[in-house]
Amino acid sequence: MNSLATFIGSAWGGNLVSHMNHLTIHTNTQVSFYGPGEELVEGVDTASFPGTKTNSCMPANCAVAVSWKVAIGYRGGHPRSYLAGLDLNDVPSLAAISPALASTLAAGGNTFLNSINGHSQGPLTSLTVGTISFVRQHQWRTPPVFVAYTTATCDTRIDSQRRRLGRDIP
Repeated sequence: MNSLATFIGSAWGGNLVSHMNHLTIHTNTQVSFYGPGEELVEGVDTASFPGTKTNSCMPANCAVAVSWKVAIGYRGGHPRSYLAGLDLNDVPSLAAISPALASTLAAGGNTFLNSINGHSQGPLTSLTVGTISFVRQHQWRTPPVFVAYTTATCDTRIDSQRRRLGRDIP
């Protein structure tokens, strides 16, 4: 499982973190496999993946959100990954990142998905990136349902993890 963590960490760092400021460093990747019953197998990789941009860095509360689209529709929060460490040169206004960075991060997210999806390693014959749905209409699902990510998108709005910075920018 450690080698799987290495593979996933490399895909994440190379396709997403690399587009952030050099003060942003991804330092730990942990993967968990939940098998039948109470079986849990974990793997860890501690390789570092720094951002490559070398200008001033935005404060840590500023982030860009990569949104992961899913095939089902529902009300409520959807899966997102927040990347802090925006380089000041990628922020042309107080509320938005450059369209070029948004496009690059969406492409990086899709490359990440494509590199993980279908990857096989050891006894794991096929991987798929996604999320687990535990609740539907205020009721626990038994069993929970896996929902695969279909694509990555990124808009130009600067976010915080609380998403309190206003509506999306058209």
